[in-house]
Amino acid sequence: MGTVAMRTTIFWYANPNNEGKFELIGWGTDSTFTAKPASWTDVPDSVQTRGIITEKLYNLPAGRARYYEALDDFLETKWQPEKYISYIESTSELLRPHLVAFSEETFDANIEGLKTYIAEKTTTIAASRVDGEPENEAGLRTLPCRTPLGSVSGHVKTTWDTLGESLYSVGDAALTINDGSGATYDFTSIGAKAGAHASGRARFIVSLLTDEDIRFYMVIMFPDTRFFEGHREQGVFDLTVPPYTFSILHDDLSPGGLGRIRSMSPAEGTINIHAFGLKPGDPIEFDFNGQLFQNP
Repeated sequence: MGTVAMRTTIFWYANPNNEGKFELIGWGTDSTFTAKPASWTDVPDSVQTRGIITEKLYNLPAGRARYYEALDDFLETKWQPEKYISYIESTSELLRPHLVAFSEETFDANIEGLKTYIAEKTTTIAASRVDGEPENEAGLRTLPCRTPLGSVSGHVKTTWDTLGESLYSVGDAALTINDGSGATYDFTSIGAKAGAHASGRARFIVSLLTDEDIRFYMVIMFPDTRFFEGHREQGVFDLTVPPYTFSILHDDLSPGGLGRIRSMSPAEGTINIHAFGLKPGDPIEFDFNGQLFQNP
């Protein structure tokens, strides 16, 4: 849940090596000590939460009470604005001589904004609680980094241990993208390879090319079975990240073309594994479908 100092995403991980108990993993610390987005007009300053679990916990009376108990203890015993501002000032002087040119233009403004945020945070929290603990009815945030484009479906068929082969010499694939543009593609060169990534995960490289040199290049990573047992076997699974990592690059490789047009990812769908083997030459085949998102 959002706190006085941090606006960070927290992942809840059921650790199979710890009896399945949940552990909290912080991500997005680059947003620490930053003000809430201007678009979050309905989100109280005392609880900057827009995630599913935190939203539900805050809207439970017991969860809200425990949150403010922890917040008040934090403000009283741990929050030290003067100390933080002093540290920022001394550290910024150490950094200043090493700035690159493009950073010099924004460095001072960013430092002053950070100091103002810390100095005023206690006041903004108090102001949001003048009439009691505020309701948070803003609802869940939209995806912060990815833009919905439409839908996607596809089919991949290849054999294991072919990553070293020439791309268009092995495998077969199909791809259908519905992004509202009405564009269709006739792929004349198709290849699909599979093998073990250095991390131990199963990696697929798929390329589909038109005569006009429009290419869709897919990189698909299947999960490590130590953490997601069964997701590399026959069956239908949710297409989510994790356990799967899936990117689709849309490129214009024609002479004088645009180069990279966009980077996309499918998610919120299913993947249907028909065959999967990890011995050289073993057949691998799967279908997938889901929503299509544009990456930043």
